[in-house]
Amino acid sequence: MSTLRIVIAFVRRDWAVSRSYRLPFVLELVSMVATLALFFYVGHLIGPSPSKGLPHGYFAFAAIGLAFIRLLQVGLVSFTSRVRDEQLTGTFETLMATSTPPSIVILAEATYDQLRAVVGGLVMMVLAVTIFGLTLDTGVASLLVCAVAVAATLILFSALGVGVAAFTVVFKQTGAVVGLLVVGLAFLAGAYFPIDVLPAPLRAIADVLPFSWSLDVLRSGLLRDSADVERLAGLCAVAAASIPVALLIFRAALRSARRSGTLAHY
Repeated sequence: MSTLRIVIAFVRRDWAVSRSYRLPFVLELVSMVATLALFFYVGHLIGPSPSKGLPHGYFAFAAIGLAFIRLLQVGLVSFTSRVRDEQLTGTFETLMATSTPPSIVILAEATYDQLRAVVGGLVMMVLAVTIFGLTLDTGVASLLVCAVAVAATLILFSALGVGVAAFTVVFKQTGAVVGLLVVGLAFLAGAYFPIDVLPAPLRAIADVLPFSWSLDVLRSGLLRDSADVERLAGLCAVAAASIPVALLIFRAALRSARRSGTLAHY
C-alpha cells in the first residue's frame, strides 16, 4: 500500500469517528468565540500602542497568536495522545510490527488532527474578522507567504510532537512535559504579547526560536501586507531539517523499548 493511501486510510478512520460525535464540534466553536471575546475586550483596555509593538491593537496581535497556539497544541498533543491511546488499548506493539514503516504510521496517525487544527485556525480568523471586526491588510503575495509559513510551522510542530511521542514510547506518561512545552513555547514565541517586553536573556532566546519567526511572518503578511522572506526562509529550513531528526529519535525510542521489553507496556 502506498504512503498516500495509508495516510488517507487513517484520515478516513478518524473522520468517521469524529463525525459520530457532533457535540464536540459545536463546543469547539463556542470555545473559539468565547476565547476571542476575552482577548477582544482585553484589547479595548490596551488600545493601539505602537511603542509596545501593537500598532494594530492588541486584539489583532493576539488573534493571530491564538490561531498559532491551536497549531502548537495539536502538534504537541496529537502524536503523544495517539501513541498513548494505542498503548492503553494494547495495539501499539502490533501497529509497530506491521509491514508499514513506523515513521509513516506515526505521521499518518496524527494527520487528521493536523488538518483539523489548520481548519480550526482558519475558522478562528474568520470569526475574528466577521464577529469582532478584525481588519486584515493582506494581498495575494502575502497570503501565499502566510500559506507557506503555516505549512512550515505545521511541519515544525509535527516534528516536535513526534519527538515527544518518542518519550511517550519510553516513559509512557508525558502529559506534564507536553503542558510545559505548550506554555513555554507560546510564551517565548510571542503568542500573547510582543517578545520585546521580555527580559533581555529571554528575549535573546525567543529571537532565535523558529516559532517566533513563524508568528512574525504571519503577522507581517496578515496585518501589514508584507513578506518577511528572510525569516520565512529560516523557518522552512529548520522545518525541513526537523522531521528527519524527529523520526530518528522515534525509531531510537522504539528500539530501546523493544530491547527492554516494554513496548507493549502502558
